[in-house]
Amino acid sequence: MKRRVGISPVLVEMVFVLLFFALSATVVVQLLGAATAMSRRSRETSEALAVAAAAMETLLSDPAALARGDTQTERDGYTVEASVVPSSSAQGTLYTVDCKALKNGQTILSLQGSRFVGSEEAS
Repeated sequence: MKRRVGISPVLVEMVFVLLFFALSATVVVQLLGAATAMSRRSRETSEALAVAAAAMETLLSDPAALARGDTQTERDGYTVEASVVPSSSAQGTLYTVDCKALKNGQTILSLQGSRFVGSEEAS
């Protein structure tokens, strides 16, 4: 009796199912990696915003600090650089502040703000 040698259809189907699951697992792992990276960037941006906003509020609330000019501070692992540009007039001085939050030398975000200090406030 001759036996026919061939590929079993069940075996072929099982191979295709395994390939499908392997491809699905690869896609899921890539999606999880992308979600983790996005979450890390979002958390870093939120932390940088809080640090830069606090530094900006502190600087804008103190006319003497504005008059001193550019500052740089370290807080919670971030470096906050504030660039102060004064514009004087007869009524007082308008201070424009550009505040950058940096981490590991890379700018995470930048905030701009301004404050007018009248001539009677400055003295």
